[in-house]
Parts: sequence; C-alpha cells; structure tokens
Amino acid sequence: MAHRDDPSDPSRRLEPVNLPGLEERVQARLAEELGWYDARARENQRWYRAIKVVQLVAAALVPVMAGIGVSAWITGGLGSAIVVLEGIQQLYQFQEHWIAYRSTWEALRREQHLYEAGAGDYATAASP
Repeated sequence: MAHRDDPSDPSRRLEPVNLPGLEERVQARLAEELGWYDARARENQRWYRAIKVVQLVAAALVPVMAGIGVSAWITGGLGSAIVVLEGIQQLYQFQEHWIAYRSTWEALRREQHLYEAGAGDYATAASP
C-alpha cells in the first residue's frame, strides 16, 4: 500500500501551486494572446474583404466594357483577374482564418470573463 505522501499514489490530492507573480504572468500572457488573435483576425478580414470588393468591381465592369466595345484584352484581363483573386483567396483561406481567429479570441475572452467572475468551472476550482 502506498504511503499518503508517496508521489506515485494516485489517490493523493494535488495542492494548488501559488507562485509569487503567477497571476500577473498568466494575465499578461492572456493579454498577449488576445492581442495576437485580434490582430490576425482583423488582418485576414481586411484581406478577404479587399479581394471580394475588387472581384465585385471587376465582375461588374466585364459586361460594361464589352458593351461599350473596349478591347477584348481588357475584358479578358478583368475576367482573368477575377479568377486569380479567387485563387488567392482559396490558397490563403482569408475568410476561414478570419473566422477561426475571431472564434478563438471570443473563446479566450469568455474564459477570461468566467475566471474574473469566479463562474463556470472556476466557481468550484480550489485555486482558479
């Protein structure tokens, strides 16, 4: 039978670790992560929206250019630009990354609020 203070005893209860400055370091790390996810979400949102606006404008110009008799090279170039921009969007997945980064940011903020309020899983934790 394992002794109560034996580290290999599976029934031994772990005591919370209270290191000086731990709370501040954790809060600083959380703030850093929140900032990183927010910046990445915003950057991907900007790229996604910029590509889509250029695609819409180019798509709207194709029939106008064809109708006024502009060179087929210009009309074809606009069509090609639309395809290339969509390829870039699919390759870099700006919309998907924007959503994933924003969702992660929201989840971290939720956990932060629960922790600060002592709610959810943090309400019953020995030392949250």
